[in-house]
Amino acid sequence: MKKILIIEEGFEEMGGVPSGYFDEVYVVGDISNYSELESVINRLLDENDIKAIIATTENIIEVAGRLRTRFGIQGMQHNQATAVRNKWIMKEMARQHGIPSPRSKIASTERELRACSTTIGFPCIIKPIAGWATIKTYRIEDQSQLDSFLIEWNNAPQPMLVEEFITGKEFHVDSIVSNAEVVFTSVSEYLFNCLDVIDNQKSLGSITYPSTSNDALLKRLEDFNRRIIRALGITNSVCHAEMFVTADGTIYFGEIAARIGGIAVIPPIVLNIHGVDLFQAAIDVELGDYTVDLSKQTQKYTGMLSFPSAIGKIMNISSEQDFIDIEGIVSVTIQIKEGNVLRGGKDTMSRSGFIVVEGTSFEEVRRRLMEASGRFRIIVEEGVGI
Repeated sequence: MKKILIIEEGFEEMGGVPSGYFDEVYVVGDISNYSELESVINRLLDENDIKAIIATTENIIEVAGRLRTRFGIQGMQHNQATAVRNKWIMKEMARQHGIPSPRSKIASTERELRACSTTIGFPCIIKPIAGWATIKTYRIEDQSQLDSFLIEWNNAPQPMLVEEFITGKEFHVDSIVSNAEVVFTSVSEYLFNCLDVIDNQKSLGSITYPSTSNDALLKRLEDFNRRIIRALGITNSVCHAEMFVTADGTIYFGEIAARIGGIAVIPPIVLNIHGVDLFQAAIDVELGDYTVDLSKQTQKYTGMLSFPSAIGKIMNISSEQDFIDIEGIVSVTIQIKEGNVLRGGKDTMSRSGFIVVEGTSFEEVRRRLMEASGRFRIIVEEGVGI
């Protein structure tokens, strides 16, 4: 069976293309443009019988649902895709099933944004209803910050979700759903919350716990994840959920996406610790032919850390050789080279590379990741380093 990848220009900054999975690659200008993808699918249908469309990034989940419905292809249809893409619908469905979620409201005008912020209270989070990778996600501390946000928002107004800010540790739970059953779950803890990565230039990284861990919180997170998947009616998909745990142990639903989390960076840590290939699983569950193999699970903790991107022409950047002596290193990838011109981005998606390390404890892996972060260098043409 032929496997064809459709990917957007500039994919190098997201980690490149995983090797060994695809027979052909089509590069398009805008992966979220329905008309452009519809045209590609029409051309492919001239020579192929398309059995499945697999969305691997959040910005195309709804587009993929529309394409499946348009061409009569099995899998998550347009209405189902909307439930795991539109954050308001997602949160409301979760609340209706008794799943603790931050208080939230929809706002489409400046007046509504001001009123919703007052109702929710400061600090609050304002983000696009169908956003991803923390793009255009803001933590608003007070009236002054709200005023500044509204000046920017009025240049390109769009419906936004105004949400209660939850103070706590952030986790991501990556799972595989086959025939409406969660057949595999992996729990990871972020080194720093995603908003801290954006607002305070912290390192984006996470550490995955082994399945042998007896931590009661991990079991609670796994159960919480199952409740979310049941509430949203997800039947066949790889899923990436984000949750917050407060100091008193309360778990809050952040959001969930019916796709592989982190594309380049999360699958390698799941594979290293659990022996489960999320890329292959994403293909197989869509085709209705997936059986999980847990025979290769290890007791080691495994973590990843993304190296930051930049804006401009790269004059100097670290190489893989700069990290090979870090203890517990599994792999290091730096796909950006000197001379490349980068667009960068204030989000959790843009990266110039990443490292994967393992160890016998969470703290050991954390120290190794932070050592790698301290070694990394990137200098753009203007001489500005990140």
